[in-house]
Amino acid sequence: MLYLTPSLGRFKRLSPTNPKRPLSELVPESLYVILFERLLPKTNLHHWGLYHHQDAERGGSKYHVDDATGRWITQHGTTMEATNSDFLIGLIRIADFDPAERLRIKECIQADDKVLDSIYGMDCRVWVTRALGRLKSEGIINFESLEILDREILEFANINEFRFIYGVQPRALGYSKVCGLTH
Repeated sequence: MLYLTPSLGRFKRLSPTNPKRPLSELVPESLYVILFERLLPKTNLHHWGLYHHQDAERGGSKYHVDDATGRWITQHGTTMEATNSDFLIGLIRIADFDPAERLRIKECIQADDKVLDSIYGMDCRVWVTRALGRLKSEGIINFESLEILDREILEFANINEFRFIYGVQPRALGYSKVCGLTH
């Protein structure tokens, strides 16, 4: 079935000629901030998560938290669908690393998982920025400040939100200049 969606002033067919992004377009052994639309009438209120991409054959690991049950819970797991979520805005690459670092990265990301409800102001964005701070302190990623990186991620999400709104595929894929990546 084909759907017509408005795209930049004209209609565009979602079809094999307008496909979703294949995993092969992601950089192997990289960490991404993955952003989703939350359908809220305010800007800067996207759902944030982290995605560690291994490669196109194995996909990767998704990390995010959710409060759908009234308590903050983790929603971690492996996925081959990181680029195919209906509510996906895009992925912004923040680090490349050696496969030997996988366990260390996972531990940094999941360090808050058992105390989610005790963290003041907890939401998915706070959870991601706390994990990014730990990854920086471990020397896994590099950036000047969380505030500057946060601004870059929000700008990426706000600029690319139209891809979700208008059904444009593939969704946005970017890289962090703040983290020193050049492509």
